[in-house]
Parts: sequence; C-alpha cells; structure tokens
Amino acid sequence: MKRYEFRAVTTGKQEAIIGFAFAAILIFPILTIQLGLFYSGLDKILKSNPSALLKIGFVFVVMAIIYAIFYFIRKVQERLVKNYIVEIDVTNIRILENGKEIIVGSIADCKIINKIKETPSNCLTIIIYTGTDKITFKLRGKKWENIMGNSQSNPLGTSDIYDIETALTLGKDIKYILENQHFQNNV
Repeated sequence: MKRYEFRAVTTGKQEAIIGFAFAAILIFPILTIQLGLFYSGLDKILKSNPSALLKIGFVFVVMAIIYAIFYFIRKVQERLVKNYIVEIDVTNIRILENGKEIIVGSIADCKIINKIKETPSNCLTIIIYTGTDKITFKLRGKKWENIMGNSQSNPLGTSDIYDIETALTLGKDIKYILENQHFQNNV
C-alpha cells in the first residue's frame, strides 16, 4: 500500500471562495476609502490644501488597510486548505480529508493538468475518478519565480513545493497502475 500526504484545496466551493475573497477583500476597502473621502468632504480638502503631513498620514492608513487585507486573505486560505491522505492498494483508493474518510473505491481514471509535464509547476490539478465519485485537487505554489529569477510570495498560493511534488507523484502512480491494469486485461 502506498500513502501520499499533501495540502490542497478541492475545486468547487473552496477554489471559488479563494478567488472571490481575494478580489472582494482587495476592492472593498478601496471603495470604502473613496466613498468616505467623497462624502466627508476630505477629498476637496486634500485637493485644495496639499499638506504633506495629511497626505503621509493618509498613505499610512491605506498601507495598514492593505496589510490587513493580505492578513485576512491568509486566514481565509488557512481555513480552506485541507490536509489530504491518499492510500492506494493495488487499484483501490482511500482518500481522507483532515482525518475524515471522504472517498473509498476502485480507481477508474486520473487526469493530471500540469503546465510542465515532467516537473511540478506552480499550478497543478489532479482529477481522480472512482466508480461512483470524483475529486479534483488544486495546488498552487506559495512561492513563484518572476521573470528575473527571484522568488516571490504568491497571494493565492495554497501549497508548498513538497505538496505539489507529492501530488504529482500520486497522479503519475495512478496513471501507471491504470496502464498496467489495462495492459494485463488485454493480454
């Protein structure tokens, strides 16, 4: 029996929440600041009296709000990212989510969506089909390299490189098991 452990989100509600939360959490404070300035009349004061101290204070408030936004996004992601344990015994699979069994059955198919075929990329999707169920794991790297080769933090990242490598190995192993089973059935 082989065992794989990794952290990921399943597509569907979790993936949608991360996508919408990021946009909403980023846009809502900007909209609130703009409306607050407009309705309080501070926008006219800032335009007519360009006091450096007032503008610097405003910049610090905006920076604090942006920091709070990214902190809140991280907290949302921590609640949505789950620990998965996948156990494979010949052609049977058992998947546990945070210690709770969610899928048990015989493996029917597996699809790997990876931008780089042999090595893990920053975004990996694995779709596992059983006789009755389907589960899709979505893993995004917490860090990515920019065009200059420097490593940066990914605000939508959910998994470490170890998790991505483990999930990619899981997908390749399932494909290998299915190919061998198909070959044995044809012989």
